[in-house]
Amino acid sequence: MGIVDVVSVLSEMPTLLKLKKGMVPRPASVADCFGARVEANALKFGQRSAIVFEGQEVNWSEFNALANRYAHYLKSQGVQRGDTVSVIMENRIEFLALLVGVNKIGVTAGL
Repeated sequence: MGIVDVVSVLSEMPTLLKLKKGMVPRPASVADCFGARVEANALKFGQRSAIVFEGQEVNWSEFNALANRYAHYLKSQGVQRGDTVSVIMENRIEFLALLVGVNKIGVTAGL
C-alpha cells in the first residue's frame, strides 16, 4: 500500500464512519430498523419478489422467514443483543437474510 492509497482511505473515513453508525442495530420499534422494515414488507407485499440473484428468486415472506431462522439459530447459540458476529460468506441470498437476521436480534455484523 503506497502513500496515495493511505491518503485515499483516510479521505474516505468520515463517510465510512457515517455508514458504520447507520448499520448499528436499532430496536424494532424504531422506524428505520432494517429488520422491522423487512417484517413490514413481508406482511404488506408477501408474495412479491424481494430478491432476484443468479436465477434464484425469493419473495418477501420467504426472505423474512429465512432471516427469522438465522436469528433464532443465533439466539439458540447464545448470541445476544449488543454482540458482534463475523459474517464471511460469498454473495448470495442467504448472506442478505443472515444480515437481516443479525439485525433483528440487535447484533452487529462484522463483514
